[in-house]
Amino acid sequence: MRDWETSSGSEKHFISHVLAFFAASDGIVLENLGARFLNDVQVPEARAFYGFQIAMENIHSEMYSLLLETYIKDPSEKHRLFNAVENIPCVARMAKWALDWINRGKTNFFEKRVGEYQKAYVMSSLQDAGKNFVFNMDEEF
Repeated sequence: MRDWETSSGSEKHFISHVLAFFAASDGIVLENLGARFLNDVQVPEARAFYGFQIAMENIHSEMYSLLLETYIKDPSEKHRLFNAVENIPCVARMAKWALDWINRGKTNFFEKRVGEYQKAYVMSSLQDAGKNFVFNMDEEF
């Protein structure tokens, strides 16, 4: 908490929005794994892998949520960040894109996997914010 409390307003803004983004996107990843891949895959070893991946995504989602809960004290800001898909335009656009892909309908397994990897890359590109940031922070966050 000491580092958070000594951070500048713009640093807090950036970190809180990245956490909100990941809290929202992990829910979408979980939906995709549960709705698509567990239904499509019948090989026990592959299903076990997806089950493990779902468990890891749950841990990530819980961690992002706990960080937001800990850092953000203002109830209205906390509500806004926990509902980033509805309240932050760039998160809403990425969520729509990901959900459109999930609900796309008939695609073969290879297309689904390529789409999933691409979505994971796009959504995790925020992790490299200092290197190859994809979004314009002034406009998006």
